[in-house]
Amino acid sequence: SAAVRAAISRGNSLEALEKALSEPPYGRGMEAAQSANAQLVSEILMATRAQDIGSVVGDLSDDDQDVLLKYIYHGLAHPAEFNCGVLLSWHERVVESGGLGSVVRVMADRRTV
Repeated sequence: SAAVRAAISRGNSLEALEKALSEPPYGRGMEAAQSANAQLVSEILMATRAQDIGSVVGDLSDDDQDVLLKYIYHGLAHPAEFNCGVLLSWHERVVESGGLGSVVRVMADRRTV
C-alpha cells in the first residue's frame, strides 16, 4: 500500500510493519493478496537496518509479532523468492521477544498468510 511504502521511504520500519501486519489477508481465494502482502512485508524487513531489528520487534504488539512470524515462516518456505538470511535474523529477534509461545501460537493457528 502507499502508506506502507511511504513509511519505508521515511525509514520508519515500525510504522510500515504495523500497517502491513494490521489486516493480513486470510482465507481461500486470497492468494494474490497474500503474495503481495508477503512481498511488502519482505521489503520492510530488508529495508530495516540490522541494528534496529530488536527495537522494532520489541515495539510491536504481541499479535503483530505473531503475524510477523507467520510471514517469516511463509518466506522461509519459499527460499527462491525471499532472503532467508534476513528472515532468520528477524526470526531470532521475534523469538527473543515473544518467546516460544509465539512460535507455538503460529504453528497452531490454521490461518496462514
